[in-house]
Amino acid sequence: MRKYIYIIVSLLLLTVAASVEAHAGNDVSGKNLCFVYIAHSENTSVNALSKYIDARYQRALDTDDFVLVLYLANGTDPLIVKVNTEDDNRNDIKELERELKEKYSHKVDAGYDLKRIVGLFEELDFMVPYSSKLKYEAVDWHFHVTSDFWAYGYNESLISSLCFVMGTENLKEENFRFRCYFSQYDELVYDKEKPFGAKNYSNIDFRPYFY
Repeated sequence: MRKYIYIIVSLLLLTVAASVEAHAGNDVSGKNLCFVYIAHSENTSVNALSKYIDARYQRALDTDDFVLVLYLANGTDPLIVKVNTEDDNRNDIKELERELKEKYSHKVDAGYDLKRIVGLFEELDFMVPYSSKLKYEAVDWHFHVTSDFWAYGYNESLISSLCFVMGTENLKEENFRFRCYFSQYDELVYDKEKPFGAKNYSNIDFRPYFY
């Protein structure tokens, strides 16, 4: 699995710069981007998660300057809801909520998710080409995970790899904010010294939050 992820990371690094340059004309300055990744299992507190989603979704409806992307992992067929983007599909929020309430869990495919999320950030015009500067006023990454997520090593194969590919370690803390959420009824076991595995990110103060 790790070798497979390394191959994906290498290929993504070769394509990110050219793709970002292709979107160089988009103006997203002054806007905030909130990306929410959801790993859903039997340990997810669906009611609490739904309240979190509703609050972010309502904020996006209230202001055009708040760009929201909700990503429900589901193998190679994730459910993605975008608000205030060029390809806005805000009405799909009902399908996402139904999936969470009616299904027991959804599969995480770390390799696929890595490629798909990097592609999403390229489409959203995440950074200034060939630099370590965000185009957005601020960017939030919120990962809603469970104990299974860490147990399977997705903290390293997905989160750490994503940070590496997107060059987040060079971003200022006040502009890039990372948070990891999990249910208060679950237990997240992680290495406090190396929460993402072999590589650490100095601009991420890793502290799990309850949702």
